[in-house]
Amino acid sequence: MKVHHIGIETNNIEKSRRFYEQLGFQMKDRMVLMGEELCFLTLENFTLELIVQKTEIAAANPHLCLEVTDLKEQAWAVQNGTAFEGPFSLENGWKTLFVEGPSGEMVELVQTKNTP
Repeated sequence: MKVHHIGIETNNIEKSRRFYEQLGFQMKDRMVLMGEELCFLTLENFTLELIVQKTEIAAANPHLCLEVTDLKEQAWAVQNGTAFEGPFSLENGWKTLFVEGPSGEMVELVQTKNTP
């Protein structure tokens, strides 16, 4: 068994798609299943499913963590006001920044290797 994808509910699938494409994802597939609009995006071997949220009931909100080469390259998140925590330097040498996606989901960006 292996992980196939992580699903995130969104209230605006187009805005969410553009957000994740800015992070490097590419749209793989789009469909409607049992009345729910779905959008699948891939980044290397990882698949993210965006699901249009149909109710106002708050769902569990796990965070997605993406490894980046250089956290400084993610300055757009700070400039666009989506960064809400960090950047932080961790004891193990990692640098991390938490940004907010279009539907309030938390996305962590982590740099695990030092850059020159």
